[in-house]
Amino acid sequence: MLDNLGESGKLVLAYAQRIAANLHHPSVGPEHLFLGIGDLEDLGIRRSLLDAGLDLDEVCATLRNRLARRPGRVGGTLPLTPEARTVLERAQLVAARMAESHVEAPQILVGLLAVEGGPVRDALDEAGADRGAIIERLTGLVESGDWTPSPGNKGRPNIEQSGLTRTSDVMESLGRDLTAAARAGELSPIVGRDREMGELVRVLLGRDKNNAVLIGEAGVGKTAIVEGLAQRIVSGELRALEGVTIRTIEVGSLVAGTIYRGQFEQRMMDLVEQARNRDDLILFIDEMHMLVGAGESGRGSVDAADILKPALRDLRVIGATTIDEYREHIEPDEALMRRFQVVTVGEPSRDDTITILEGVRSKYEEFHRLTIAEGAIVAAVDLSNRYLHDRNLPDKAFDLIDRACTDKKLDAGLRPGEAGSGEPLVVDADDVAEILSVMLEIPIARLTQTEQDRLIGLGDSIKQRVIGQDHAVDAVVAAVTRARAGVERPSPRPIGVFLFLGPTGVGKTRLARELAAQLFGDERQLVVFDMSQYGDEHTKSDLIGSPPGYVGWNEGGKLTNAVREHPYSVLLLDEMEKAHPSVWNLFLPVFENGRMRDGLDRSIDFRNTVIIMTSNVGARRFEARPPVGFAGAATDERETTFDAVEVDVRDDLRRTFAPEFLNRLDEVVVFKALSRASIQTIVRQQVEEIVQVDLVFSAAAFEHLVERSYNPAMGARPVRRAIQRLVSNPLSRLILSGKVGLDDTVRVGYSRSSGTLTFRRASPGPPARAAGR
Repeated sequence: MLDNLGESGKLVLAYAQRIAANLHHPSVGPEHLFLGIGDLEDLGIRRSLLDAGLDLDEVCATLRNRLARRPGRVGGTLPLTPEARTVLERAQLVAARMAESHVEAPQILVGLLAVEGGPVRDALDEAGADRGAIIERLTGLVESGDWTPSPGNKGRPNIEQSGLTRTSDVMESLGRDLTAAARAGELSPIVGRDREMGELVRVLLGRDKNNAVLIGEAGVGKTAIVEGLAQRIVSGELRALEGVTIRTIEVGSLVAGTIYRGQFEQRMMDLVEQARNRDDLILFIDEMHMLVGAGESGRGSVDAADILKPALRDLRVIGATTIDEYREHIEPDEALMRRFQVVTVGEPSRDDTITILEGVRSKYEEFHRLTIAEGAIVAAVDLSNRYLHDRNLPDKAFDLIDRACTDKKLDAGLRPGEAGSGEPLVVDADDVAEILSVMLEIPIARLTQTEQDRLIGLGDSIKQRVIGQDHAVDAVVAAVTRARAGVERPSPRPIGVFLFLGPTGVGKTRLARELAAQLFGDERQLVVFDMSQYGDEHTKSDLIGSPPGYVGWNEGGKLTNAVREHPYSVLLLDEMEKAHPSVWNLFLPVFENGRMRDGLDRSIDFRNTVIIMTSNVGARRFEARPPVGFAGAATDERETTFDAVEVDVRDDLRRTFAPEFLNRLDEVVVFKALSRASIQTIVRQQVEEIVQVDLVFSAAAFEHLVERSYNPAMGARPVRRAIQRLVSNPLSRLILSGKVGLDDTVRVGYSRSSGTLTFRRASPGPPARAAGR
């Protein structure tokens, strides 16, 4: 199908490849072919379309506006979609009917007119295209001889000026003139970055090795520095570079359309030939690591980097890439690496980022047709810096501002670019906080008075659900409040790291669950790992993922995947003492620096987690002494007994875990055995949670239920089972028999003769309060 493409047909396909690559689309569709015809700038085709009442430029503009640029990059020759193949097959039939041996641009356009549905059809319909009239004009154009691809004819597409074969214009098709864009005011103003820009200029003005590579994490502003350099050249601030042009080179455009062997190499040689020995030209190659391997067919051909390396002494090139990509792709190629001088681009400070946002605020206000308050800028920087740890300033702050502006327009029912007719729209700090809350799917609005009250009352809220462990709640809440209120200097550590000790059933897991609900808005933000499953040394690979070469190495680890999916969570590591010591050591960098590397060498961020470990170390100490807190013991006596037990438990702890492990914990909390009063409160809570019928307990009935729920060795764990056995089961039988309804109030008594609870429906009227509730 591609073998009989004529010269203009090949150009259309090449342009379509370039357009799709620049938009990061994975394949070439009919819409790209149509835009490729527009890029031909063929007068014969345009005149025929105008005669049929269609403005090609207008349709192309509509189509471009509807083709969204996608994230990521694509490389190599892009495949044709089934729809695009159908278009070319139709074009082949049209050429055969016209007795033409090659498929040229007019035949491809006729094939596009037959497309049903999709962006091309929509754009043509909106323009009121008369497909019959267009086909008639195009057929007449070819048959009349006014248009022919043979050399010397008037209507021939100007292949030499297409940017693909003629050296003088090769760069026009491969990128953008940044200095021209700066002159037209199309670039965002650059604020700060004087150090990086000064270092970059010194490299460019050097006698030897005057090629620079900007290295920094994604989003720190590498491209913005080059755009700022172009603006300073245009403004006359850099007299040493006066008259210099900075042009971008898209690696995707270098490869796009090079269908046949040798086409890519020729395009690279044309680019090098044009740029060589030009003092007035600087090439900027973003994502420079893509040069390594670009255009390589695997059959002995060379890649872009190999072609570029010998010419770098005669060129001035600025590259940009991330630290990881530089290490993976550039450093192994020593010949390429030594030809560039590294300029490190770090993340700007908070104050610098605020200044940067202030400098571009007018651009966002002009685009969105609204006003951005000063508080919104500060909130965007502070909140993104506090919660979006996997991204970098200023990019993450820009995104928050942009999304807040978009959301404000949508709420007002306005289209992009449309200004409101009433009160001017103002984006404030609350709008930014709301966007961040939606992005993270947790209620983390900025510290308004409401959240301050919630943090202040966090301990009281948890104490209503975790009974008899006020000292444990206070210790945990104190650490969390410090982290949330921002009192201390920002730390890379998790929000809190705790080790819970004590007998079973006293509320260790319940405290973790309530903390997840109160702090992150949902109990489902509790991530639990049973550490008894990791007692062997090799099991640590289950947590972080297997190293390369082993089965499942590319799947990641259970722990690291869970934290990546739920970065704002309470991480509960149950029975930590049963894990292998090598697993304990795995957590040391997490406790200290808030990060862990998985089997894929990805850095996993734990800074927004609360890590709670439970352990049975010292639990037998509670069994060795009289039950603390039950009948007959005075308060002072209970506290004295607990203090003695706590000392023994902490001694056992120091004999179990290494000092470097314990020293990284925020708190070691020893839970108390539950008192009788605590068990009574827990029974009340559990009855309300479990039973969906309104119950009124007599004092004797409630006392019987408490007595059956109490087991000093098991804590509160028997409570649920006792309620199910003594209350839920007999109630279920009464409901099924029709003696009691779900909407009834049921009085619960106690029969001393049988030693069981009794149930009867209360007389009609408002339900009475339960003695035990």
